[in-house]
Amino acid sequence: MRKAFCSILAVVVVGASVIACGGGDSSSSDGTFGPAGYPANGSGNGNGSGGGDNGGSLGGSGGGTGGGTGGNMGVNAMCATSTLGATAAPLHLVFVLDRSGSMCEYTPSTNPRDCSNPNSKWQQATNAMKTFIASPDSRGIKASMIVFPYVDGGQCDSTKYVTPITAEVTLPDTTTIAPAIDKHVAVGGQTPTMNALDGAVKYANSIMTATGGKEKVAIVIATDGVPQGCSDDGSINPAANVVKAVAGTIPTYVIGVGGQTGDLNTLASSGGTSKAFTASNSTPSQTGKQLSDALTAIRTATVSCNFDIPAAPTGQTLDYTKVNVQVTSKGTATTSPYSPDCKDPSGWRYDNPTTPKQVELCDGQCGTVKADAYSSVSLVLGCATQTSTVN
Repeated sequence: MRKAFCSILAVVVVGASVIACGGGDSSSSDGTFGPAGYPANGSGNGNGSGGGDNGGSLGGSGGGTGGGTGGNMGVNAMCATSTLGATAAPLHLVFVLDRSGSMCEYTPSTNPRDCSNPNSKWQQATNAMKTFIASPDSRGIKASMIVFPYVDGGQCDSTKYVTPITAEVTLPDTTTIAPAIDKHVAVGGQTPTMNALDGAVKYANSIMTATGGKEKVAIVIATDGVPQGCSDDGSINPAANVVKAVAGTIPTYVIGVGGQTGDLNTLASSGGTSKAFTASNSTPSQTGKQLSDALTAIRTATVSCNFDIPAAPTGQTLDYTKVNVQVTSKGTATTSPYSPDCKDPSGWRYDNPTTPKQVELCDGQCGTVKADAYSSVSLVLGCATQTSTVN
């Protein structure tokens, strides 16, 4: 027996599932979308009585095993007639972690150095990364980790940085990335930033190629200073040119750890992300928090607010005047109004009003979704589109 309603919650940092839940019990027929775009009778039951493991009516408060209460959708559940699924582009973060000798400093002074000291830049940076990687708020993100310099010879060879120490790990993760980081503790060496980023860009491009551009990729580099050694000694420009070449498709976020980070804004700007995040070690007890805040901001910035519209079932035509977008945040489901010019910040629009392929959330609604890692977005078909009254 087909369940009357469905409710799917997916963490938005993955690209929230976009789902339309069809009305109808086991005896009713699904509404169809013919050439004229009007649904068929769609005689389904809209009272939230549908049971099942993901119970709950459209926008209802369904629990894990039974039906939910309806009515908070803002659209008439009786007219919802079809179920389609779609997702936003998955997010892949390529971390590039500096493990040069200076990362072992644990005071504002360049000496002494001890990477095991909890106040060291290495411990602060890696602990913040481990917390981010293990956090439930990061669920669904894929992460790969590159460390530099390569210390077994060839630290100035970009090809040494094309292969991550961990690759395509789905977050949250507590078993793979953290142990790999611990095996690659800072042991000295210089800071070949350009070579490391050149390898990271090549790796990021390989992800884009393998996924046909359907996976959103961003680079996150954490370093404590300007390049040293190799061909970019003392100059950030070679590294900046590397990330600038791909900034349109692969942004680079920069986290500066410590006090020697003045040129890193140039690197971030070239990578398409305006300016670097900084975490000063003048007060070591605050460094970890500053790093964690930076990683959270990067996660928020990279979350997608564009959702693919799936193809209609064979033989059916999707009526774009009967589409509604539901956003669930902090347990409350609301219907976002259609605002083609996004003058209503709480609204949504199509990427192309003539031949739409995606639903785009306007800035205010996008901010709501990004602020709640457990938000979900659903697409409900069959009911007349609710439009914004904001002019």
